[in-house]
Amino acid sequence: MKSDIYIGGTKVDQFKDESATVVSNVLDISNIEKNLGDYSKTFTVPASKNNNLLFKHWYNANIDNQFDARVKVDGRIDIDGMPFRVGAFRLAKVNVKNQKVSSYTLNFFGNFVSLKDILGEDELSGLTFLDNYNHSFSYNNVKTGLQSSLFTGDVKYTLASGKRYYYNSNNSLDETEQISNIDWDGISGGNSSNGVDYQDLRPSLRLIRIIEAIEQEYGSSQIVQLEVTVSTTNSFNSFCKITLNGVTYEIPVTFGTPTSNALQIRQYLEAFVPAYRVIQNGAILTITSVVGGLQLDPVFEQYTATDMEATFTVIKYGTDEDGLSFSREFFNTEEFQNLYLWCDDDATEGIGSVIRKVEFDTSTSPNISTVTNEGTFNLNAGDTLKLNFWAKRDTPTAPAYNFFPQTNYKNIHIRLYVNGEIYSRKNTQFGWIYWDSSNLAEVFARLNVEFIAETGGTYTIFYEIRTVAQDIDFVKCVPFINGINTGLAEGGGATNNAQPIFNFTNNMPEIKIIDFLKGLFDMFKLVVIAQDDGTLYINTLNNYYQEGVNYDLTNYINFDTYDANRGELLKEIEFKTVSPTTNLAIQFKENNNTPYGEEKVNLKDANGKPLDGGTLKIETPFEQPVYERLIDQNTGDLKDIQVAGIYDRDLNPVNPAPIIHYINNVTMPQFTSIKMRDEDGVGFEIAGNMNNISSDFPLSQPSYSVLFGSEFSTWDSALITNTLYKNHWSDYISNIFNIKRRIWNYTANDLPLNIINNLQLNDVIKIRDNQYRINKFSVDLLNGNTTFELINAFDTILIQMPELIQLTSDEQTIRYEIANLQNYTIDLVSNGFGTFWINIPTVHWVKFPNRLDIDIDANQDVGAVPRSVFITLSLDGVEIQRTLIAQSN
Repeated sequence: MKSDIYIGGTKVDQFKDESATVVSNVLDISNIEKNLGDYSKTFTVPASKNNNLLFKHWYNANIDNQFDARVKVDGRIDIDGMPFRVGAFRLAKVNVKNQKVSSYTLNFFGNFVSLKDILGEDELSGLTFLDNYNHSFSYNNVKTGLQSSLFTGDVKYTLASGKRYYYNSNNSLDETEQISNIDWDGISGGNSSNGVDYQDLRPSLRLIRIIEAIEQEYGSSQIVQLEVTVSTTNSFNSFCKITLNGVTYEIPVTFGTPTSNALQIRQYLEAFVPAYRVIQNGAILTITSVVGGLQLDPVFEQYTATDMEATFTVIKYGTDEDGLSFSREFFNTEEFQNLYLWCDDDATEGIGSVIRKVEFDTSTSPNISTVTNEGTFNLNAGDTLKLNFWAKRDTPTAPAYNFFPQTNYKNIHIRLYVNGEIYSRKNTQFGWIYWDSSNLAEVFARLNVEFIAETGGTYTIFYEIRTVAQDIDFVKCVPFINGINTGLAEGGGATNNAQPIFNFTNNMPEIKIIDFLKGLFDMFKLVVIAQDDGTLYINTLNNYYQEGVNYDLTNYINFDTYDANRGELLKEIEFKTVSPTTNLAIQFKENNNTPYGEEKVNLKDANGKPLDGGTLKIETPFEQPVYERLIDQNTGDLKDIQVAGIYDRDLNPVNPAPIIHYINNVTMPQFTSIKMRDEDGVGFEIAGNMNNISSDFPLSQPSYSVLFGSEFSTWDSALITNTLYKNHWSDYISNIFNIKRRIWNYTANDLPLNIINNLQLNDVIKIRDNQYRINKFSVDLLNGNTTFELINAFDTILIQMPELIQLTSDEQTIRYEIANLQNYTIDLVSNGFGTFWINIPTVHWVKFPNRLDIDIDANQDVGAVPRSVFITLSLDGVEIQRTLIAQSN
């Protein structure tokens, strides 16, 4: 076997007797903080004339324009003229003997990707692409997000709040600033303190959009965002055409509004054009290419949709370097697509894209500046500073009609800062009431504070107000030092009194991107593998193993020398989350001596004795609240309303670690509804559908959960069994610590080149009558020997087939590799469109026993709409289902 090494396109001279070994290791693909990809131990190459030119005589530090050993250089390894590994090389050192350069020491890194280096210390708040989901923080938007969604499901609101909500249908109220009965009392406006104040809620963002934002932020320089605005249409059962990067897509549209037509375009692109991601905001579509490369100009054609129009705006995203692109094997699953992140960087603070600092236009006080809009006071220890602040709205003209009384109140939030920290705050209302046409009563908003200096020094103050009122007449501040007035400052309000915008980058939880990703990878036992095309393959370990290929290497194994060892064992594995900060979760931990949803696995032998091994902790950076399904305190009935109390034992709002959760939209039965108050404090009934926050999906008999351990459901008290541990960890742990498990070390000689080049860590190796999983393998580039570290007693079922197969209507055959295929029972199950247009032949199984062919017959009319069929594979009571969709004619 002859190996060739290329660095930066230059062939490297090698020693004839120097061995270089390339290693592939399962552990490396499950830890994203490590460098992803194969690697080599150090090896040396001669200081030949060619290599000296390549490395630019790096041993001589006095030469300008040197080889830069601070960074890795792209390269590849060929075996017998065929590509073996693509990656990067590092120059580690130069070796000198007898005052003469003799060799260079190198390391190889296959498909080198270091997420930790790429992402650094960056946080989620730096992902500017998330601002595509910014929206006006208004009552109407929050109401829509609570009952359905914004941005076609990407943004949703739930009853997650820093207030304690309860439900009492007899409207007996026990209201405080932190406790509220949210039952609809049948009175528009109702009690001023009951119900949900919409401003106490915060949105949740679909997790897949954060993954896309990471790709955009760290993607390549030519990733292009197309903003498509659909304007008008009178089309009916017609088509439009969109050409993206030279490829034309014919998209069916039906009569409707611009928003509904934009939805049809989005749904088509999501189903059939995986090279692009689509965000919808009304009639505006943001279409973003997944991969880098220069994009050709997009084109929109009406085709048969004669009155339909669209415009494109092209925006570039990304960096100037090769960037990140994640595969969708896991991220497109139902389990992940329904996950959300609750977005509030500080639940104790208000909403707004900027601090709305009060501006003073005039000041007679030497202590208050109209330039900085701050007050500066030099106080001695024990001095008293009294600050009287009030705000007034414009005096209205007398009403023109005789229906009285007439009121107009707006909410206002006032906060006083002392030395940069909030010292006092007040939520109140201001406005006016006309008792009759000549009897006006105006209500001011006031915050009067007395402050006693604990130590002598300079104290700096300023005010912030948040209100939707845009008719502020004035704000005033009157300071007193030890009872003596020092003047008056007056202004017209704040920097911006308009409706605040919920800005996602300003409200993302404080967490590093690398920690966020690592938390997800630990939850779902994900693997990440750098691919030759620059993408990162992401999948669960279970599914990754199912996609492997079976190789019988019996004839190549050296049976003269091999060994088996027990490998590293564990006696205890803990799955932990961030220590709880919310009231119910704290109470649960105290009552049960373990936090909600955590799991501890004790590994024991058949006699109950702990295994002789160490311990392992899997700790995620996420917090798990205990949600509460409300009970009608009047009747004792369970209501279809589940809330998340983001407050502590004293009912004060807290700032939790990031919360990942599911959202289930539930239709509330008749006579169940809640009150929610708008900007003016007026209450309205919310009935019908409601988003319920949950750790599980769906609510009843959940298939997925963000809990590691089994708990009783907060929704129906049923035991949750499909946990993270069961779905993604239990098979791995039970197999790897099986009593029959051994680690076998074999050496294979003279493996065929096609096996060496294609061997992957998820393949199954057959040796004689036994099958093994690969833990590690290494290829010696000098002699061609391949050393395997194999594990027996592992699941060796291979299903090399995606969960969702999307095809065109053209005649075609698709092919998958499935180990032991002949032992399976294969059924085609109609999804309402029949199975006549699809065929699975079996005559080739004699020659190719592991090859599954699926034929799409072009002679069969598949119809005017996409068709789908379920493909079910059954073996020994285990049933695996895949879905195939064929595009319409």
